[in-house]
Amino acid sequence: MSEELYQYNSLENMIQIGSGYQYLILSNTTFNTLINRNIIKDNIDKKYRKLKPDGLILSGNKEPYKIEAIIENKSPSTYKRSKTRSDVMFQAVEKCQATKCNLGIITNGLCFEPFLVGSNEEEYDYLYTIDDKIIKCNVIKDDKKEKIILNDIKKDKESQLILSEIINSITIDSSIVKFQKEKKNPAELARKVWQSVWLATGDSPKKCLMTFTEIFMYKYLSDLGIISKNSKDINVSFDSTFKKGKGKCLKFYLEDVRPYIKEVFPKGLDDTTIINGLSLKEDKNQDELFYEILNNFKDFGNLKNVSVEFKSNLFEEFLKGSNGIKLMAQFFTPRNIIRSIIDMAEIDKMSEGQKICDPSCGVGGFIQEAIIKRDVDNEFYRTDDDFNSHLIYSGYDLDKDTIILAKASMTVLLSSYINKYRNDVNIISSYINNIFNSVHNSPIGSLSITENKYDLILSNPPYVRKGLSLYNKFIKNNSELEKFYDVSSYSKEGLFVINIIKLLKSGGRAFIILPDGFFHTKSDRGIRNFLLNECILNAIISLPEKTFYTTNKKTYILSVTKKKKGVTQDKKVFNYIVNDVGETLDSARSKTSMNDLNTLIKEYKDYVHNEEYNNFHNNSIFLKDIDYYRQNDMWLSENLLEHEKEPHLAIRDFSEIVDIVNEIGDGIKETLISINDIADKKFNYNYIEIDLSNENQFKFHTSVLGLKQKEYREISAKHKEYREISAKDNDKDTYPVYTAAAKPVAFFNRNYKGLITPTPNTAHISIATDGDGTAGTNIMLHKTPYFINSSRLSIEVLDQNIIPEYIFYAIKSIKKKFGFGYSVKCNKDNLKKYCKVKIPIDDNGNISKEKQNLIIKDMMEKEALLNNLIENLSHLDNVKEFNKFLSI
Repeated sequence: MSEELYQYNSLENMIQIGSGYQYLILSNTTFNTLINRNIIKDNIDKKYRKLKPDGLILSGNKEPYKIEAIIENKSPSTYKRSKTRSDVMFQAVEKCQATKCNLGIITNGLCFEPFLVGSNEEEYDYLYTIDDKIIKCNVIKDDKKEKIILNDIKKDKESQLILSEIINSITIDSSIVKFQKEKKNPAELARKVWQSVWLATGDSPKKCLMTFTEIFMYKYLSDLGIISKNSKDINVSFDSTFKKGKGKCLKFYLEDVRPYIKEVFPKGLDDTTIINGLSLKEDKNQDELFYEILNNFKDFGNLKNVSVEFKSNLFEEFLKGSNGIKLMAQFFTPRNIIRSIIDMAEIDKMSEGQKICDPSCGVGGFIQEAIIKRDVDNEFYRTDDDFNSHLIYSGYDLDKDTIILAKASMTVLLSSYINKYRNDVNIISSYINNIFNSVHNSPIGSLSITENKYDLILSNPPYVRKGLSLYNKFIKNNSELEKFYDVSSYSKEGLFVINIIKLLKSGGRAFIILPDGFFHTKSDRGIRNFLLNECILNAIISLPEKTFYTTNKKTYILSVTKKKKGVTQDKKVFNYIVNDVGETLDSARSKTSMNDLNTLIKEYKDYVHNEEYNNFHNNSIFLKDIDYYRQNDMWLSENLLEHEKEPHLAIRDFSEIVDIVNEIGDGIKETLISINDIADKKFNYNYIEIDLSNENQFKFHTSVLGLKQKEYREISAKHKEYREISAKDNDKDTYPVYTAAAKPVAFFNRNYKGLITPTPNTAHISIATDGDGTAGTNIMLHKTPYFINSSRLSIEVLDQNIIPEYIFYAIKSIKKKFGFGYSVKCNKDNLKKYCKVKIPIDDNGNISKEKQNLIIKDMMEKEALLNNLIENLSHLDNVKEFNKFLSI
């Protein structure tokens, strides 16, 4: 058997193309082997069975599959030549003829060009003869008659969908693809259904949403072909129900359709499935309403290939489009906030088998967005009679109806798998039931769960005090729960914080959205202290008021990591104040810039991965010592910002500006007097010019260290915890590593290859050499051992009459003088070629060390004066910063 077939002998290892097709990548497997393995149907003439396709697009629910397209793959150089491309097409045409397939695709691995084989159209692009039969071929074009070229169908989702559309629409009579019109905004459909149900029934917002969801799921599953004929062989498709007309459609749905949907998607142990919330009852008025709703869905069009964005935003769009839905707001966390938390949690980097939980999941937003982030098409796999995901997801909620919504939304998200395993939908239904569970049988909901352990918990728990006494009473009457909740709490969110922290594994992380009260009230002090004892406090992120629909409540994102045994926190706490959540905070929720949230994500990740992170240039960010949180109740970021930013200003009050300006003036005056004293100082010496290329006087040191910054840190960490410190304070056995930057990026052990060893009396000079803006800059003097990488070279002075410090000052202007950069690189050859140094000589024409020392002393004095001037002027920045905080 072909070895590659072991890798691709089942659908689980193929690439999903759109809805219903798979890409099988081959190169060395014959049709004969594919037939013998029952992977493709046995309908190929024996004389063609030894042909080896490079790839196949297949369809079908199980082996043997039908071939929908033949792919021929050639190298980019071969692919470019027109005559050779025609030959490549011929190879694909030959295999298409052998398999009775009408779609060929040629590719260089980067772009894919589909073409129609065996066209009946009068005009043709290519003509081939096989077995004395003339075969017309036409490139596939869109309805504007433009040639369709796809991006890499192995990765590009849009190209996969286009290819799926091509397969569905082309015939031998037409190579023109008429693409479906862009889907309408789901908010329009939601608004129509909402208004119809609400006005006709007067039901609660939740019931109206449940009605919309149930009919949406029915139409969606019908479009997928999952709901077609029931166990009584009755046609229960959407179209069949609609054709029953106003008088009979609702009765037919209730008696024949609904029971079948529940049969295909049975209830879980929590007594919930994907539907169970229809407001409509069987009477004349409701019949007309139901028919009107069906008509709205029919007008909306096919739901089969809705985008991931459509799927994930389904209920949120409904919420935004509905005036009377305010009471449902508690069940929704805005998707922009969820996605930002998902990105900060770096879920895509989590390992196989790790567990994620949302103990108050509502409609399942955190779980679904986590799956989307990890790529829906690659997150799931099938083993025998089971359907699984690479991470283990769990979502709980006290509200039974929201779990139904979560299951419905997850069903839509997994539609490609439902279509793929349409004969075994029960395994996917079972998987969905296992993910989302209603805990309505317990008065305290998911707070009754005290045994599982999770790697990551994401949650927006309910924050209301109503009903808290019932919670506390139930806990007090249960000895196990009373022992578990051993920290006093005066709010439901406090109980959830206790629950979440205790259910985290050692090293596990949590992101929790909490109200402002948690971060400053004395009543929650006990829980905050419990949090600090059990967890590393990573971040407190402030969200603007009205971030959540229909409420002015001020909220924050709390990020923590469960401490490992013996760990104490030294790292400062990351604070960020979000001003723009990517949409307006009115009822319209119109899109705005995502820059603020994107900055939050980037800065938080930098903070997590960089032990020396600081960003004092962004006024939305500050770091706070962990000791502050141990000693104070006020944790609100806005309240701390003023106190955190102002110490850097050295100005606390407007009246202090007078003193600051006077100090600046006095300092500048003193510096100017000193500058005048030495400004006109001239050294009337005689000089000779020496070349850096003189190998008797200079030696160049280069390095082959080509590591990335992360690798430098990893090597450094093996010797000691990385700290950016000066060489004199550093461990005697480790030395700094310099790249193009002026500061060291790591410290390596002295035994690591490439250590360069100057002495205090024979200092080396090093220069940044990269072909960019740093070339010829960041010139440094080394008097202790050091490492350099390929972005820097160093110069050793061999001539004992030449003082290294003199060379250091002599070449500091080479960037300005020679324009080193992209075009002229500051490498060894160019330094030798261009760089000449004037050096003082005595009356006998010999190089003078005495005169060099006088010039060096003068340069050091000038350098010190300029630094004083810069320091004095820098105080003006404090005035600028204070101006930003000036208030009444």
